[in-house]
Amino acid sequence: MAMSNEEITNEFESLFGSEESEEEIEEKPTEEEEETEDEEETEEETEEEESEEESEEEKPEEEKPEDKKKAKQNYAFAQQRQQIKAQEQFIKKLGKLIGMDSAKPEEIQDKVQELILQKQSKEQNIPVEILQRLEAAEAIVAENQAIRRQTEVKDAIAELAEKHDLGDDEITEFTQYLIDNDKNPLEHPEIDIAAEYLKLHYDDMIQAAVKEALSKENERKKKVDENSTSPAPDNQGAPEEGKINSVSELDKLFSGLDL
Repeated sequence: MAMSNEEITNEFESLFGSEESEEEIEEKPTEEEEETEDEEETEEETEEEESEEESEEEKPEEEKPEDKKKAKQNYAFAQQRQQIKAQEQFIKKLGKLIGMDSAKPEEIQDKVQELILQKQSKEQNIPVEILQRLEAAEAIVAENQAIRRQTEVKDAIAELAEKHDLGDDEITEFTQYLIDNDKNPLEHPEIDIAAEYLKLHYDDMIQAAVKEALSKENERKKKVDENSTSPAPDNQGAPEEGKINSVSELDKLFSGLDL
């Protein structure tokens, strides 16, 4: 007797269904394994998100002009602190050499200066008192020169600011540029402040001058075009007063004369 399709299907299921079911049972993960896998996937996703957030945080932001200015100031202050620290260490070493380990820096400096004067006095055969007076006089001259130089620099910068219409920030930026490039006008009297500014901003000033010249030329052309296309005045063509334009007007002029 021939078997129907349903019977054949049922027969195959009866023969191989048990084996397939066992394989499915073996391959099917338990609930605990599923939870573990879910947790691992969640941890991986969390790590990926955290790494993305860290990478975004690590991206450097563009430095603003204010931040650049603060960075320069902080760098200058750090250098100044290092110089002060180096000077203090040097003075302490001098104190140890002359037996003044526990003395204050001011006391060590005074003592070192006194020893220097005594040595110069012996070498030059000049009393210490006279050397002290000479040194005091030189200090006064140097101080006066420094004050005069400060006044000159201040006036030069004020004149520069007025001439080029510079603001406080621009002046600060320019003076900082001079200091950073070892062109401090207080320490180097030969520095020409106006010349240094022109060299630094030469290209910008040329571009500004060209732009201004083009603007003026465009305004001039615009005025010329407006004048050439404007209508003639209303009285154009009218006879000028006192001018003879015909024979009849000439006859009227003679008839009115008492000859």
